Amino acid sequence: MKQKTHRLLSLLLCCVMLVGLLPTTAFAEDKTPITEFSGSISLPAPVYGETISDNRPTVSTAAPVRFFNHSWQKKKYSDVDAWNYVNSGVFTEGTWRYVLKVEPNNDNYVLDPSLAVTINGVQWKVKWDSTYHWFTIISPEFTVSAPTGGPLQFVAETNASIPDHQIGDTVNKDLTEYTAGGTPPYTYSKVSGPEWLSVSADGKITGTANEIQSSSTLKVMVTDANSESVTAAIPVGRVTLKPGDRIPITNISGNISLPAPVYGKNVRDNRPTVYTSDHVSFWNHYWQKKKYSDVDAWNYVNSGVFTEGTWRYIMKVSEDDNYVLTDPLTVTINGEPWKVVHDYQNNMFHIISPEFTVTAPPTLEGTATLSGAYYNSPVNPNTTGLPSTGLSYQWQRSNNGTGGWANISGATKRSYTPGEDDVGKYIRLVINADGY
Repeated sequence: MKQKTHRLLSLLLCCVMLVGLLPTTAFAEDKTPITEFSGSISLPAPVYGETISDNRPTVSTAAPVRFFNHSWQKKKYSDVDAWNYVNSGVFTEGTWRYVLKVEPNNDNYVLDPSLAVTINGVQWKVKWDSTYHWFTIISPEFTVSAPTGGPLQFVAETNASIPDHQIGDTVNKDLTEYTAGGTPPYTYSKVSGPEWLSVSADGKITGTANEIQSSSTLKVMVTDANSESVTAAIPVGRVTLKPGDRIPITNISGNISLPAPVYGKNVRDNRPTVYTSDHVSFWNHYWQKKKYSDVDAWNYVNSGVFTEGTWRYIMKVSEDDNYVLTDPLTVTINGEPWKVVHDYQNNMFHIISPEFTVTAPPTLEGTATLSGAYYNSPVNPNTTGLPSTGLSYQWQRSNNGTGGWANISGATKRSYTPGEDDVGKYIRLVINADGY
């Protein structure tokens, strides 16, 4: 009984010692809470017509925190606390604010839900996102007003872009908030652009997408009471079919310049794509090497060189706008069928080439020596252990015998007779297995 107790105590002692050696990390209840911090920021008030991306600074603070996702927001409606993120274009009339996310910059701290933040001596609003467990700090609001008088301005080109739509979608956009200066009232007119979009005199873009179109431009002119005018080119996104109306693709054929992989060659130098007219795109081109000869398991290999084994080439394929790949899908490349794998979870297709077998070049085992060489006298190597057939020969010449070896033209037989060009030089024989 004493012996068993003694063993148990020894085991417990070992466990305590091991735990004592583990690195220390603060658990949630041991972290130091941050309930407040202060900092500074160089944040100029936004100005009508200035570029938004030029005004996205960060906060400087001595607190153990970091800031990320710096963004401007514009209020959707004057009487509702709803905001849109705006990170491109220029500032337009309305109410704006600046927001940043904040989190501790090391594992020994935690932000307290009652966090208070003071920037440039002014308290900023703090919002706690309980879903993603981060805090957002929000600046005081800024009011941006369009300038009165001065030259006519129309900033719709950088702010009023029309996104992608599907057949049947409608557009209703007000251009008046992008107009300033000059002498009101303003009159708007369409200069050019998609037929399905109209521009009313009071600055409303309306329309219903009714046909497939690629990205385009809508040019709109605004004219003030003094007949001064400015034109803006507003980007218009694509118009595509609704998912249920897209054209099915059941077969793909194409061609590829895909050399068979060669032992020792760089993998990255052999990653071409497929060319086809079948309204699809190919991406994520990779080589795979078989793990085991008797199991269909493969490793991705994207660097290094080809080594002995079984290889295949794989890529993802996706349909162009207005088309949809169907299952089953057949793919023929260079007249040969390629394997198709449908990844149902991620809703994508992989196409896989026929397999290639890569073998290492043969190794010659044996010795070859030259006993001496004389002008106009045949020289034959003394070989031991080399096969009598399946070999190729190349005689070479050098000035010093240590470098600068050059092939001797036509000297590709086992025997060589030195000539005048060889007098005072060094010669040697290179023996290779045929085909290598």
